[in-house]
Amino acid sequence: MSGSSTEIRQLAVVAITAKGWRESRWGYDLFGSDPSSVQHKTFAVGVPSASIDPRDNRQRVSEGLLVRSVVSVQWAHVLKADAQRTSYEAALDIEAEIVSAVRSIETAHFLFERAERTTRIEGYVTGTTTFMAHHRYALT
Repeated sequence: MSGSSTEIRQLAVVAITAKGWRESRWGYDLFGSDPSSVQHKTFAVGVPSASIDPRDNRQRVSEGLLVRSVVSVQWAHVLKADAQRTSYEAALDIEAEIVSAVRSIETAHFLFERAERTTRIEGYVTGTTTFMAHHRYALT
């Protein structure tokens, strides 16, 4: 799959949005930094880094450069005060929904890497789900 980091990010956004989520108006690096940036079933996608794929030892203009981009999804799910365990389990289920949505992208190769989550005092479970996307950068 060829594509820029922007295209890779947009593929993830479209896949998650199709599952009923809403992309946050806050950028990836700012999502969750302020309580007002977190709302139920909102997310932000970032591509914080990219590196050359070790299998690709050539950088031909005609083929592009094979890279591995880290794609991270930050998300939020409400934690109900009167049903915290049930809400937490629901958050785990929707985390799996995000993984399924991104892994189902057919036009790019996304591999699940890890998931981290935390409970916030503001009444949310927030998480970061990370994938590795393999794609080609155009060198022209």
